[in-house]
Amino acid sequence: MLAAGLAEGELDVVRFIVDDLVSRLNGLAGRLAEYNRKRDYRYADEPKGDEQQSWMDVIRHYVGEDAWPREDGQ
Repeated sequence: MLAAGLAEGELDVVRFIVDDLVSRLNGLAGRLAEYNRKRDYRYADEPKGDEQQSWMDVIRHYVGEDAWPREDGQ
């Protein structure tokens, strides 16, 4: 986390950055769990949503691409 390193000595800034990252990762984990749940044959008739892209978002985040949804939803 480059930003946290640059904010060295600014504990409030570092805490904000880490909290934001944890929040984003928890959201992604929830979407991934929903994706996995809907892959189960018992829930196959449920409508699919944006969670269907979650596994690709995990890969994008891992390789450093911008995987976080923007505020405008794009």
